[in-house]
Amino acid sequence: MNEVITLDLRGHGESSNAATYDLVSMAGDIAAVLAAAGVERPQIVGHSLGGIVATAAGSMIPFAGIVNIDQSLQLASFKAQLVPADAMLRDPEQYQLVVDAIFEMMMGPMLGADEVARINRLRHADQQVVLGVWELLLTKSEDEIASTVDAALAGYAGNDVAYLALFGIDPGDGYADWLGQRIANSSVEYW
Repeated sequence: MNEVITLDLRGHGESSNAATYDLVSMAGDIAAVLAAAGVERPQIVGHSLGGIVATAAGSMIPFAGIVNIDQSLQLASFKAQLVPADAMLRDPEQYQLVVDAIFEMMMGPMLGADEVARINRLRHADQQVVLGVWELLLTKSEDEIASTVDAALAGYAGNDVAYLALFGIDPGDGYADWLGQRIANSSVEYW
């Protein structure tokens, strides 16, 4: 019998807010949950932010397999989208307008109006949490961001964990090679 453990990242769902939302801290939260549950070599699945956090945790924890859904680890293009909206994201009056526009772009045309309305009712994007999660992208250079990602992936050297990057939007030419240079047993699929 397989056991499934679900968790809300800090500042998400039923988890409380925190002083920091950096990648290492959130990956450490995953390690703490697994240690408390006594789980060894689990498989982990993360979507969007959860995908990059699961990936960072995989550099620290011996997983049997990792699935990263819809989160490129090449963050330059997302930074390019966020930086022009930085001032609006920090302005309490304009913050929600920007976040709503970002989520609307991610919805795509496949969901019906009722499902979009249901998701929007459930979604609560706390400004403090969003700015904390995106702080790296909003304040660091592309080179510093790439170095942070490379440092987060350093633990994969010599690690044979099975890693699947699954995308609904094409991550671009060369992404599979780029990822394979950092995670040897990785594969990229675009559905």
